[in-house]
Amino acid sequence: MTKAIIIGMTHNQISQRYLETIVPNARMNLSCEIEIMEAVLPGNPVIDQDKFSKIKAPTHGTKNKPWSDTEQAVWYSHVAAWKKILDQDDDGVWVLEHDAFVSMPPKLHYGINSIWGNRVGQARAYLMRQFIIERMLKDFDDTKVIDMQIDTWMTKWMAERPHTAASAVTFLVDHMQDHGTTIEHL
Repeated sequence: MTKAIIIGMTHNQISQRYLETIVPNARMNLSCEIEIMEAVLPGNPVIDQDKFSKIKAPTHGTKNKPWSDTEQAVWYSHVAAWKKILDQDDDGVWVLEHDAFVSMPPKLHYGINSIWGNRVGQARAYLMRQFIIERMLKDFDDTKVIDMQIDTWMTKWMAERPHTAASAVTFLVDHMQDHGTTIEHL
C-alpha cells in the first residue's frame, strides 16, 4: 500500500485548519495511509542558510527577492520528508504540503514531459521512490548554492536525468488558500 506524508505544522492555527480538511480528503481520494510530518520551522539549526544564494531565481513574477526564512524552511521540510522515506520499506510515498487539496480522482502524470514540464510553479503532489531520493539527496548535498524554489529545482533535476524522470509520478492539486498563508512569497 502506498503511503502519503503531509508536511504540516501542528502548532500553527492556519496549518491546523488546512490539515483538518486535507487529511480526510487525501485519505479518501488517495486510499492510503496518511502520516503528518512536522515541518522544519524557520530558525531550525538544520537549515544551512549559507547554501542559499543571496537572491533567488525569479518566481511568480518577482525579481531580486531574497530568500525568506520560511522559504528556506520549506526546502528543508521536503528534504526531511525524503530522508524519512529512505527509512521506510514502502514502494513509494506521496509527498504533499498541508494546503494541497486532492481532486477526485487524481489524474496521475508520468515522466518529466507531463509532470513538471512547462508547468513549473503549479501545486503538485509527488511520489518519491527510494532510488530517486538517494540520487536527489546526494545531489542536494553536493549543491553549493540553491537559487530556486524546491519545485523548480526538482523540475530541473528531473529534466537533466530523463531515465530517472521516466519513473516519476505526480498529480496536480488545488492549492487551498481559504485559511490564509503560512509562507511569505504567496
